[in-house]
Amino acid sequence: MKRLLSLFCLIWACTVPALAQTTTVTGQVTDGDTKDPLPGVVVLVQGTTNGTSTDMEGKFSLNVPSPETANLVVSYVGYQTQTIKIGNQTQLNISLKADTKALEEVVVVGYGTQKKGDVTVAVASVEGKSIAERGTVNPLQAVQGQVAGVDISAGTGRAGSSYNIQIRGQNSLAGGSPLYVVDGVIVSDINFLNPQDIAKMDILKDAASTAIYGSRGSNGVVIVTTKQGSTVKGEATISYDGYTGIRQNARMPDFMSGDEVWEYRQNSYIVPELIAGNNPTTIGSAGGDNPTIADRVANKQYTNWRDLVLRTGTQNNHWLTISGTSSNNIQYIIGAGYQNEKGNLINEEFDRYNFKASADHKLNDRWAAGASFNFSLAEIERGSDLAVTNAFRMSPIFSPYDADGNLVFRPGQIAIPGTTNVTSITSSVNPLLDNANSENNTRRSFGVGNLYLQYSPVKWIDIRSTFSPRITFDRTGRYWGSQTENRGGLQPAAEMQNQEAFSYILDNLITARKTYGAHSITFTGLHSLQQDRLESSFIRATNLPFNSSFYNLGTAAVRERVESGFSKSSLVSYMARVNYYFRDKYLVTLATRWDGSSKLAPGQKWSSFPSASLAWRLSEENFIKDIPLIYDLKARFSAGIAGNNNNINAYGTQMNLSNPVFYDYGGTLGLGYTSNRLPNQELTWERTREYDLGLDYALLDGRISGSIDVYDKLSKGVIMDRDIAIENGWVSIKDNVGSVSNKGIELSLKTINVSGGDFTWSTTFNFARNKNAIVELLDEKIDLPGNAWFIGKPINVNYNFVYDGVWQESERDEALKYKQLPGQAKVKDLDNNGVLNNADRAIIGQRDPKWSGGFSTQLNYKAFDLSASLFARQGHQVYSPFHAQFVNFGDRGGTKLDVNYYMPENNITPTRVSNEYPMPGRPGDYWPLVGYYKDVSFVKVQNISLGYNLPTELLKRIKLKTLRVYANVLNPFVFTDFDGFDPESASGIDPSAGTQITNSTTGSLNNTGISTITYQVGVNLKF
Repeated sequence: MKRLLSLFCLIWACTVPALAQTTTVTGQVTDGDTKDPLPGVVVLVQGTTNGTSTDMEGKFSLNVPSPETANLVVSYVGYQTQTIKIGNQTQLNISLKADTKALEEVVVVGYGTQKKGDVTVAVASVEGKSIAERGTVNPLQAVQGQVAGVDISAGTGRAGSSYNIQIRGQNSLAGGSPLYVVDGVIVSDINFLNPQDIAKMDILKDAASTAIYGSRGSNGVVIVTTKQGSTVKGEATISYDGYTGIRQNARMPDFMSGDEVWEYRQNSYIVPELIAGNNPTTIGSAGGDNPTIADRVANKQYTNWRDLVLRTGTQNNHWLTISGTSSNNIQYIIGAGYQNEKGNLINEEFDRYNFKASADHKLNDRWAAGASFNFSLAEIERGSDLAVTNAFRMSPIFSPYDADGNLVFRPGQIAIPGTTNVTSITSSVNPLLDNANSENNTRRSFGVGNLYLQYSPVKWIDIRSTFSPRITFDRTGRYWGSQTENRGGLQPAAEMQNQEAFSYILDNLITARKTYGAHSITFTGLHSLQQDRLESSFIRATNLPFNSSFYNLGTAAVRERVESGFSKSSLVSYMARVNYYFRDKYLVTLATRWDGSSKLAPGQKWSSFPSASLAWRLSEENFIKDIPLIYDLKARFSAGIAGNNNNINAYGTQMNLSNPVFYDYGGTLGLGYTSNRLPNQELTWERTREYDLGLDYALLDGRISGSIDVYDKLSKGVIMDRDIAIENGWVSIKDNVGSVSNKGIELSLKTINVSGGDFTWSTTFNFARNKNAIVELLDEKIDLPGNAWFIGKPINVNYNFVYDGVWQESERDEALKYKQLPGQAKVKDLDNNGVLNNADRAIIGQRDPKWSGGFSTQLNYKAFDLSASLFARQGHQVYSPFHAQFVNFGDRGGTKLDVNYYMPENNITPTRVSNEYPMPGRPGDYWPLVGYYKDVSFVKVQNISLGYNLPTELLKRIKLKTLRVYANVLNPFVFTDFDGFDPESASGIDPSAGTQITNSTTGSLNNTGISTITYQVGVNLKF
């Protein structure tokens, strides 16, 4: 008994200290930025295997021996690992910071992802946060200036404008746009997306990265990943991101005042008299003999027409999501959004509704499934096509209202009191009436989704099948009432176009990953089926008996056009890609894709698009590791071939029937059809070969990082019309007989200038220069001046006479040699033969910028954040429809830009001396040819934003996770020499209109839009 008692005491003595030394430590791990709980975080006692992981609420509980001397190691993928000394703490609140090391960034490369450190091709990424914080309506606008080599510009300056994007220059004579992929689905554009819904945008720039998209990749690929259920972790979260703002008119061009317009009008009548040898003392033909006009001028009763059609616009964006993980481990996100933009012109508005849902579920270790759907409904109203033109060109002498306060139909036809006559200065319709009685309404419903099922027979193999449908309904309705410029008092007219498009892609993908010692291999194989179907209809009717818009066309007395269309095409593809890594130092990617298209003729349907890329992680070599300055260094080289299928339609290699043709058949009217083309059975894809040499670097522990890329692209088989003998029945045939080159350099730089304590400051910078040149035309090195295409010169150039100022009185004799007069526009006689003809035309500018760049900066101090961004497009020239209207000195009746024009000595108005703008009324034959080309280089401060995150303790009391309020201003400053509206949309050409753009294409003033500054206040909220 005594021995048993002694043994019990010994055990008790040993157990009590042990129990005293073990403590249960509990806590919660959250994201350092969003404050969201992090599930699955590994919490481990340092130096032991004793550990646990956090639950769905980020909470953990762990028994820790000797906590006074123990440390916890907290680690989670994508976050910086933390080591925490426990001491006497039993409750821990741990906040993990995201790992800022760029090498850990995951990049979407098409049919898969890679760590940025493993990427061997030229890929750029923009995070969703950077897109959302710009406060733009269109997601592409938010990416302007953020990616080197990606030139983005506004298609128009109007509400709901689309944006143009060109990646590393233009490869085809017919233009082209990049391939857009949203959540794995190929779409025509990304205008349907709400910027708040974007998680990330990856841009594939070189042929080695785009070749896996085969015949569609040569213009680059834009891959958008929206917020998905698969990324959701933790408990249910409701998020709201929204802003409201006003758009104010800004930087209005300097138009003539009422007195200046009247002086100009008189001058436009004086000049012809002076040329005829007269020098009058009065000029009643200008309208001054009309007492009404004389009274308005004398009393300065002028109308500011611009104020009548302009207004302060508004912007709103609301985006609400619910996300989380259910009890049975289904990750989900459901979202809805509304965007509204009221334009700065009356009768201009844009609305868009978005709905989305995404769910992912890992059924077990081998099976996973998921689905996502994104729906958008957008509507744009633009009103009258002539509203902008007439509103700004209307003379201030005109009054919009009569004596009774009613709108005047044609204000430029001013009645002469006491008579039935009028002084007709212009027959243009009152823009207030024109806009009120016009409709230009586009309504688009767009739905895209995918459904996938994944099976993993073993841990290193994934087999996935994805079905991705897409459906689009487009309706464009136009209506012109009686009181519009289009109808001029006649009965109304209207038209409607409907398009229905449906397509689907079925991708079967296998991915195998295996590591053997220092060797890592990933194989990706793809089989893909795609089908596209399009139906369209169009009807135009005139003489409608009612003001019934475009909804009751059947009541019209005349149906001018009734058309319908159909097309269907399919594409079958196979792709194989191998990624090989040795010691994570030597990286190789080999890929090829085979595309077979129904668009091409037998024997030409299939084509392959191979690529190869290499990378060397120099920073992993011992001779680099010893250099403390270098944090990471990787050299890349890639070569590949990508295709362009934009320029062949569904039946482009077949002979089709034309529209009906009436002809004389033995004295009677016959109806028949002719073939619309001579088909080319050898026609195939345009192909672009590209070499890219790149260097990715990070210095000073990653505080300085960036990349440098030099590339050389050569597009062969460029499609163009080749002349053939007229005996064939046609004068030309489409053929692969052109070649285009693009060579350039891209630089990007990111610096963390200050990082310590409560203050951080970072900046980013990028620069790109591209040299575009035509190499061959018609398989020869010959110029085609009629198309303004020249060997060794860019595709998009302005080819015309060279403006040389204004003929001065001292040059009268020389001007007469060229049948010109002092005061008229002078052009250069380049061959000095005394004759001006086509031999004196030259390239006077290029329409694409010579270089572009961007800069942004971000400052954080405690709970405050301040950011600003700007971008630049330099060295390009456009034909300006603004100047074609407002410095058209052959026109007498409208308002003009207030410029210094030439005016000879006369008895009525002051003499003017100018070598920049010619005289009114007779500006010379060459002024309309050369006077409207303008340099539109600019630097634009895109946005400045100031935000504040409310304190955590306060949020806890009101049951919120995060709350940030901010103010944002868009386009506050623009630096440019362009004296029209916004230089970004100065060309007035909207590529989204669907018409082919050539060097002779001129834009519309209706597409330019005035310059604006937008002021926003917004909130980012989670609870």
